[in-house]
Amino acid sequence: MKSIEFSADETIKAGVIRLSINDQNSFDTNSLQELGRAIASAIVAAESGAIKSLVIESERTGVFSQGMNLAELSGEGLSGLLQSFYANLEDLYYFPVPVIAKVSGHAIGYGCMLALMADYRIVTAASARIG
Repeated sequence: MKSIEFSADETIKAGVIRLSINDQNSFDTNSLQELGRAIASAIVAAESGAIKSLVIESERTGVFSQGMNLAELSGEGLSGLLQSFYANLEDLYYFPVPVIAKVSGHAIGYGCMLALMADYRIVTAASARIG
C-alpha cells in the first residue's frame, strides 16, 4: 500500500485521500510529491463528475499530521520541497468540489495547513491539538 492514497467510491460520489506516511504522518520530499499525485488524481475525478466531495483523513491513531520531517529541511533539494509544499496547498484551496479534513488527532504545522485548506474541518478527537 502507498503511504498516501486516493480512492473514489463512485456509488456515493466521494473521494478519500488517506495519509499513512509514518507514525506521526510527518512529510518529507517524497511524501509531498505523493500527496501531489493523489490530489491530481482527485482533481481528475472531481472534474469528470466521479466525485462530489473529497475527504482527507489519517490512518494513524491520534494524529492527523505532525507536519514536516525537520531532518528534510536542508539546503539541498529545499526548493523542490517548497514547490511541492505550496502547490499541494494551492491545489486543495482551489479544489473543484468541497474538501473535508477529518482531523482524528494532532494537526501541527503542515498538518494544520492541510486542514485549513479544506472547506470543512471535522475534529473527531477531543484531545487533538491544532496549530
